Amino acid sequence: MRALLIWFVLAMGIGLSGKFFYASPQFVAATVWGLVTITLILIWKVRAVHSFALTLQSKHLLGFNLVRFVGLVFIYLYSVGRFPLSFGLLGGIGDCAVAASAAALICVPRWQRGKIVLAWNAVGLVDIVGVVFTAMREGLRDPLPMEPLRQFPLDLLPLFFVPLIIVSHLLIFFTGCELHRNEPLRRAASSHNGR
Repeated sequence: MRALLIWFVLAMGIGLSGKFFYASPQFVAATVWGLVTITLILIWKVRAVHSFALTLQSKHLLGFNLVRFVGLVFIYLYSVGRFPLSFGLLGGIGDCAVAASAAALICVPRWQRGKIVLAWNAVGLVDIVGVVFTAMREGLRDPLPMEPLRQFPLDLLPLFFVPLIIVSHLLIFFTGCELHRNEPLRRAASSHNGR
């Protein structure tokens, strides 16, 4: 948890400094995927981080995806000509849909296990990866309409939130597969204890 706070403070510092404004589209995308890679390595190699990640329940990982209601800001910025259609409107709608369905899953705990949450997770992961690539494609086509993504506070998305959202999806897949793999053992244990 302390590492997340330090990361967030560093992201805030970079964002407030204005230096990220000059990042190229390739650098923005590389920032996202670089931070995803570093986070996964830390989860894999550092015992404390690994333990913390695996103690996160589905509702916590789903809850983090509520930040994707930022899609409403994307839609607004598209409406005033600050974002292109593919990113502002389509990406915003996709993010809001994923966030709203995450909220529904949080409200119905029994949906947080099994095929429903895994199906949501697949859609959510495809959506966020698509948003990252759309941002790079639109930035390469014309950097000007993507300026808000390199300005504070929206630059916190590639610097902090989007990498963690991607990692949250990967953790849901991992824990979901582990639960599915261990289900026969749990059933056998329950059957044995019931005798």
